[in-house]
Amino acid sequence: MRSFKHSLFYGLLYLVPKNLVSRLMGFLVSLTPPRSVAIYINKCFARMVGINIEEAEKPLKDYPNLQAFFIRKLKPGLRPIASTPNAVVSPCDGFVSSFGQIRDGSLYAIKGSNYSLTSLLDAKDLAARFDGGFFTTIYLSPRDYHRFHAPLSGEIVETTYIPGALWPVNRWAVNNIPNLFCQNERIISLIKPQGQPKLLAYIAVGATMVGKIKLSYCDLESNVKSPKLSRFHQAQNIIKGSELGMFMFGSTIILLFEPGLIDGFALTAPQAIKMGEIIALMK
Repeated sequence: MRSFKHSLFYGLLYLVPKNLVSRLMGFLVSLTPPRSVAIYINKCFARMVGINIEEAEKPLKDYPNLQAFFIRKLKPGLRPIASTPNAVVSPCDGFVSSFGQIRDGSLYAIKGSNYSLTSLLDAKDLAARFDGGFFTTIYLSPRDYHRFHAPLSGEIVETTYIPGALWPVNRWAVNNIPNLFCQNERIISLIKPQGQPKLLAYIAVGATMVGKIKLSYCDLESNVKSPKLSRFHQAQNIIKGSELGMFMFGSTIILLFEPGLIDGFALTAPQAIKMGEIIALMK
């Protein structure tokens, strides 16, 4: 019976125009109602998903709509960045669902699901560079802080927007939707760490009800009408912990490490993690 329900749910999701519905939801939650209504909606949403409103940069009354509240900044100092010089830190608050070594052009996500590196990056030559390296996957639930940050200092050398679907990225979806992360739209930032010849691929994955993925270092955003594959080569220096972008509702960050960049991870899976905590050490 459970398998039947999952199959039925998958079928219904397949029929729903997920990108259009997500853009519509993004529009609705960005509408500005009367202040008392906005406070009530934001408070109800925070209670429903478990958001700690004490961490928000502003009082609840200062967020004019649910979208503004959802992409809230945090109070200064709440997410200290690990001071270890060669530390790679978590780019976001979330849940480490998996990590490991990339083998034979594939990465293992969860429950035996394997993802093709070439499909994920949409670039065969680039995939070859990361084969034999490491990866980690961090899921952001609706209760999490939804801005994402630089895991290390260095230079963004390329940014790619890959249009795609907007399937959910929760545990059920990861377990049941084939090649989920390769199907969903995503923005990939290639980062050359300071003083390192190796690359880190930083992949922000879109999801159902994510109105947009917005970047802070350029005007690129996802889930637009008539989307096209886009690649940008304008270099951008970044500092560890600096803001790189934001999600509109829950989603996923995948980090790929070229062989020789790190030896392994200073974490376990599954585990909750906060932005700025150490996840690995560079060689």
